[in-house]
Amino acid sequence: MVINRLKNHEHKTFKRRISNETDSKEDWARNWIKLTKQVLTVGILFSLLFMRGCEQVARAESEIVLQTIAMESANQQAAGQVAVASVIINRARVSNRSMEAICRAPRQFSCWNDPKWASRWISRHFDSQTRLRALTALERARNAGNRHVTHYHTRDITPYWAKGHSPVIVEGNHAFYSDIH
Repeated sequence: MVINRLKNHEHKTFKRRISNETDSKEDWARNWIKLTKQVLTVGILFSLLFMRGCEQVARAESEIVLQTIAMESANQQAAGQVAVASVIINRARVSNRSMEAICRAPRQFSCWNDPKWASRWISRHFDSQTRLRALTALERARNAGNRHVTHYHTRDITPYWAKGHSPVIVEGNHAFYSDIH
């Protein structure tokens, strides 16, 4: 009888221990799922914030690019603006740098050589219509631009780097080149 009670007690204790282990495993699983959901939520929020930040950086970069296209070619026809945008895109691609870095590189685009002039031009002329024309030129250059042009100049000058080279495109007041290294 004592042995039976002892066996019965051990059996109940064993059942309780298994039940407790099962409960703790279920609790652990529930906690793990809860923690995983929290981590995923934080990760998703971080990703969204990061993507939003990247979008703002891209938008800011595009403003410099759009301003450069506008200042360099606002007085040109659409094809001339697309060609200027193509130069920016091609230089960025070849050098593996951002388009903004290409636009703001010293002595590359004359519109930025005098920051005061650029600021005045932007405040006077860079309105929504001018911005839209530059944006359209940039999009057209991305989709079907002149994938080979990397340099240009106004037709009333001949820079040192153009000597001995022939332009591949003459558009409006600009001559565009592809074989400049």
